Amino acid sequence: YIPTGDYNPATKKYVDEKIASIDTTINTLPVNGSLNLTTSKFQTTTLATDTEVILPTVEGYTEIHLFFLGISGTNVSDTNVAWNSKPTIEDNKKYEFIYTYVNSEIGWLGKAVVYTV
Repeated sequence: YIPTGDYNPATKKYVDEKIASIDTTINTLPVNGSLNLTTSKFQTTTLATDTEVILPTVEGYTEIHLFFLGISGTNVSDTNVAWNSKPTIEDNKKYEFIYTYVNSEIGWLGKAVVYTV
């Protein structure tokens, strides 16, 4: 079974396979508490300490998916992002932060997907 619609729940196996098959453009660690994202659509990192995500400067519609494994107590901050709902980071959960830049009037929107390991 492969979930294809927005209404289909994803299984752990499906998420693990998707994450494993992502051709990531960056797989970098934060430097001095900051993580600079590029405009590449899929990016991964390890967040072991509080981290400020710095989004790239863009002019048109851009979508960035940031994947990481959660470690309890880690705070992820970002500026100028309007969040749908931002989760508390917990151990043994996989996170997908979706940053979408719409236009200069709306700016960056944030949405989080949490997968249980």
